[in-house]
Amino acid sequence: MSSQRAQNGATQAELEARAEKLSAANEGSSKNLQEVYGSLNDWLLEIGPCRLILIPFQREWWCYDEPHREWRFTGKHIGEVRFVIDGKQLTVQNVQPAVPNPAAAPAKPPAERTTTAVRRFCPLCGTPVGAAWKFCQSCGEALPPP
Repeated sequence: MSSQRAQNGATQAELEARAEKLSAANEGSSKNLQEVYGSLNDWLLEIGPCRLILIPFQREWWCYDEPHREWRFTGKHIGEVRFVIDGKQLTVQNVQPAVPNPAAAPAKPPAERTTTAVRRFCPLCGTPVGAAWKFCQSCGEALPPP
């Protein structure tokens, strides 16, 4: 995936490393998310015709579903996959876990994830929207049905 880069010039691995670093440095912080993580555009990754976004504080990848005009969770989290274009199709390759270094300090266990309803985002501005909303309260864009 070395040829695919985010709008800020970062690769998928660089975005993931930056998200991990910012999350660790700001864990428990009461700061505004935009102050901590920056602009939404800093986390966009375009691979051919496909757009992906890393939600850094959730450590999740989302893919823009053009026909439905909405962002959808890829089902994958930081470090689990690599996104590549195979011809004109976006493919997801599993990433082999690194062999742990026995001299390294024990890693902090990941936060437990709970499965809830599908999160929705405005297709125009990327703002999180409620399940029953028909219009984005941030930009006014009509939202596709859930």
